[in-house]
Amino acid sequence: MEPTFSIAEISKRTGLSYDTIRYYEKIGLLPPVKRKENGQKEYDKLHLDRFVFITHLKRTNMPLKEIERYMTLASARNYESCYSVLHEHKRWRK
Repeated sequence: MEPTFSIAEISKRTGLSYDTIRYYEKIGLLPPVKRKENGQKEYDKLHLDRFVFITHLKRTNMPLKEIERYMTLASARNYESCYSVLHEHKRWRK
């Protein structure tokens, strides 16, 4: 069985606040999150990996709109366009 994480565990592992985690969910940076019987959100490894990746992109000063674009393309498995987003961002930073 795949491990699951609470919002507290995601926050501790990523350094993101609860509010930031919820905001990233709200704007669609993550796939839908399941809920336990008690109503608590239950994040899986994919969610954790995405949060970590988002924090890496944020450290490069990539705007959230571009991160949203990247995540949408990644979800659609449009990897060439994902590469283009990263390449554009790299050029923009120079």
